[in-house]
Amino acid sequence: MHLVYLSERTEGHLPALTEVREAVRREWEDAQRLEANDKFYRDLLKHYTVTVEGREPTAAEKKMAAQ
Repeated sequence: MHLVYLSERTEGHLPALTEVREAVRREWEDAQRLEANDKFYRDLLKHYTVTVEGREPTAAEKKMAAQ
């Protein structure tokens, strides 16, 4: 059991775009960068054969290699 003392309660609200614009922009840019990196490495992998010795490839690795 845990006891918590609340000294004040503040109602939540949906923030205006101006309040979250920078965070939204930063997250969008991060998503774009991750997508571009992923595409770059997928395209690069098409030109090479990659072999990792000592273990079986995972299903995700097999799927990526097949693309």
